Amino acid sequence: MKILRRVGGSIGAALLGVVLYRAADAGLPVDAGFRQAFWWLAAASVISLFASLLLWRKEIQSKS
Repeated sequence: MKILRRVGGSIGAALLGVVLYRAADAGLPVDAGFRQAFWWLAAASVISLFASLLLWRKEIQSKS
């Protein structure tokens, strides 16, 4: 489990860096870059939450 957390954290940090870099490269203000990064990470969190809820539901159904 530790490995998954570390890899997930690394991927999240890399995603944040890419979004911020592209925003800066496009000439956007710094706050716009952080806003874009926030929404990308919020979307990734929602997708992860949805996937974990689906897996949890399957686990409960398999025990029944």
